[in-house]
Amino acid sequence: MSWLLGLTFLVASAGGKLTLQVVLGTLAGQAGMRAGAMLDGFKGEVAWHSVVNFIVLRMISWSCDFARSLGESLSTNCSTSMEERARADTHRNSKEYRSLVLYLSYLFYPPLYLTGPIITFNAFASYMMEPQQTYKSKDLCVYALRWLANTAILILFGHFLYTFAIMENGSKVPFAGDTATYFDSLFSFRQDGEGMVWFSYWALKGLWLKFLVVWRFARLCALVDGVCPPENMNRCMSNNYTVKGFWRAWHRSFNRWLVRYIYVPIGGSRQKSVLRRVVSVLTVFMFVALWHEPKVFWKDWDMVRVMVWGLLMAAFMVPELLVERVCSLPSVQQSSRKGHCWHGT
Repeated sequence: MSWLLGLTFLVASAGGKLTLQVVLGTLAGQAGMRAGAMLDGFKGEVAWHSVVNFIVLRMISWSCDFARSLGESLSTNCSTSMEERARADTHRNSKEYRSLVLYLSYLFYPPLYLTGPIITFNAFASYMMEPQQTYKSKDLCVYALRWLANTAILILFGHFLYTFAIMENGSKVPFAGDTATYFDSLFSFRQDGEGMVWFSYWALKGLWLKFLVVWRFARLCALVDGVCPPENMNRCMSNNYTVKGFWRAWHRSFNRWLVRYIYVPIGGSRQKSVLRRVVSVLTVFMFVALWHEPKVFWKDWDMVRVMVWGLLMAAFMVPELLVERVCSLPSVQQSSRKGHCWHGT
C-alpha cells in the first residue's frame, strides 16, 4: 500500500492531476478546496511538485522501516560513532515511528529537502536522538573549505569548458571578434562522432561537478545540525572501472536506498540465476527512470528517452554480471578497499 500510494502520488503530481485544492477538498470539503486553491496560487521559489520525488522516497523509507521493525527486537542504543548504514539497520522504538512530528520533520527536513542526500528514517530518527560526532569543528571547517574549492572549480569549468551553455543554446556560431574559442581550440569541437564523444564526456564532467557542489553544500548544512547523511560522489567520476561502480559512487545515497528497498527485497545478488539478477537490475533502473521523469505516464513522449536510458544502463551491466559469474572475480571496489595502488587516485 505504501508503494502504491507513493507511485500514485509521484505520477499524479507529474501529470498536474494532483493539486492541493484536490487534496484539501477531499479532506475538508468546500473550505478545503478554497484553502487549497489559494495555496496552489501561491508561487514560491520552488514548486512543491518539483521535489515530490524526494518526499516519496522518504514516505516509502518510513513505511518499510516501520514494517520491518514489527515483531523484531528493537534497539535504540545507537552510539554517536556509528555510521549512517549501521544506524539505518537499527530499529527504532515504536513511539518514534508513530510520532507525527518526527515523521513530518523527516519529510521536510530543510537541509536535505530540495536535493538530498537521501537518508533513511531509521538513521534520521537516530540522529535526532544522538547527533553525529564523526565530524568535529575542525572537520567541518575543512569540509567547508573543500566545498568552496569545488565551487571555484565549477565556476572555472563553466567559464572555459562551456558545456552548459552549449547544451542550452546549441553549438557556438563564430562571428567577427569572437574570443570565446578556448574550448573549441582545445578539443576541435565538431558535430562528428569523435567530437560528440568528447563533448559528452566533458558535459558529464560538468554535471558531476554541479551535483557535487549542490549535494555537498546540503550535506554540510546537515552535518552542522548533527545529521550525517551518506556522501554522494565519494570518488571522482573517472576513477571507476565498472558501470556498477560508477553508479555506486554517483548518487550514492540513492543507490543505497535502491539496494535497501528494491534490489535486496526482490532477491538481489543472492539469486543464483544470472537472468533473475538481470531482471532485478532492470527493475531498479526502470524505477530510477520513472522516479526522474514520471511524465512519461502522461504521454509526454519526450520523456521516453529516459526509459530508453534505463534499458541501456541495465544492458551495460549484463556483461559485468556475466563476467563476475563465469570468472568468479572479486569486485573492483572490494579490491580497492584492501589497499591496491589505484585506491583514492
